[in-house]
Amino acid sequence: MIEVVNPEGSAFPGLSQAAIARDGDLMFLTGQVGTDASGEIGEDDFEAQVRAAFANIERTLAAAGVGFDALLRLTYYLTDYSPEMITIIKKVRQPF
Repeated sequence: MIEVVNPEGSAFPGLSQAAIARDGDLMFLTGQVGTDASGEIGEDDFEAQVRAAFANIERTLAAAGVGFDALLRLTYYLTDYSPEMITIIKKVRQPF
C-alpha cells in the first residue's frame, strides 16, 4: 500500500512531498527545495535556501511520524557549484 504525505505548510499544496510503502516501511521523499510555504525562494542566499530545504524535509518527515534519524541517504543537486557549498550544507544539516 502506498500512502502519500502532504505536510501542513507545504510549498506545493496538492503535490505529494513523500510516498510511504507501508508493506516494507520505506518512505521516499520527493525533491525538497529551499522555498517558503508560498513556494517562493525567500532569499538569494545559499545558506538560507539550504536551511529552508532542511526545514521542508523536517516538516515532511514529521508529517510521516519519523525524524531525520530515519533517513538512509540524502542526494544534493547543486547549481553553480563551489566547494564552500559542502561546508555550508554540513553546517546547516548538523542541528537536524
